[in-house]
Amino acid sequence: MTNRRPSETGITAAAGIARRAGIPLLGTCGGMQLAVTEFATEVAGLAEEEVLVPLSCSVGGDECVVSATKGSLFARALGGERTTERYHCSYGLNPATTQRLTEHGLRFTGFDEDQVVRVAELPGHPFFLGTLFQPELADGAEPHPIIRAWAAAAAARRHG
Repeated sequence: MTNRRPSETGITAAAGIARRAGIPLLGTCGGMQLAVTEFATEVAGLAEEEVLVPLSCSVGGDECVVSATKGSLFARALGGERTTERYHCSYGLNPATTQRLTEHGLRFTGFDEDQVVRVAELPGHPFFLGTLFQPELADGAEPHPIIRAWAAAAAARRHG
């Protein structure tokens, strides 16, 4: 990740602005990876290359059950505590960094059946949620509940 493309640099900068300014942020897949990397380097003092690791097996195109921590932003946005979601990623959080990130305020609130982190959020922020799954890939005529929750938070900020 240290050889970022210009678009990744922009996304990381935008995540930092959203984090500091209380702007609602929903980062999915690579967006979560970059938002967590920004937090890790700017708040927790980790090196960029420490944050993400290749997954033991790519979940590109797969579905996975994700359990939400009760009372979390993720659970409230989801409207429940369990969901099946679609993935297209091959990187995840380095388990060796999660304690340090937690100590600095990031909360991990969604896990797959193997207890691998799939969701991160920032308590006290109006809406800062990152998912390794992609709710934008959900089937159906209605937007995914997480996308609706993010849009509601953005609208509330605009009108608040």
